[in-house]
Amino acid sequence: MQNLQYNPWLIHLMAHLLASDQYSPVNVVLSIGGNPFPDAPPRFIKADLYRYKFTRIGSEDKNWWIRSNQQPYSPIFELKSPQLKSILRQMEWKMPKVPMRS
Repeated sequence: MQNLQYNPWLIHLMAHLLASDQYSPVNVVLSIGGNPFPDAPPRFIKADLYRYKFTRIGSEDKNWWIRSNQQPYSPIFELKSPQLKSILRQMEWKMPKVPMRS
């Protein structure tokens, strides 16, 4: 199974989602496709690992696939998290700019 350490880009993405920096490439893409956090960025974020299996053709199940939760994929991060800041520093990524929150 995959591990978060092999996909550090996901941590970078999570940091940008938490910061909601309007100039971030992440938010530029979200503005085109619809921002899932229109009122305020999330305070916390995490990722879980799921396994997907396609359902059989002709089965009575109307779903295309069945998913099952395998394990947590990341810890729960918040923007002030020392763990998140440490990972960004190790990867030599800048902390995203954080707008003032109301």
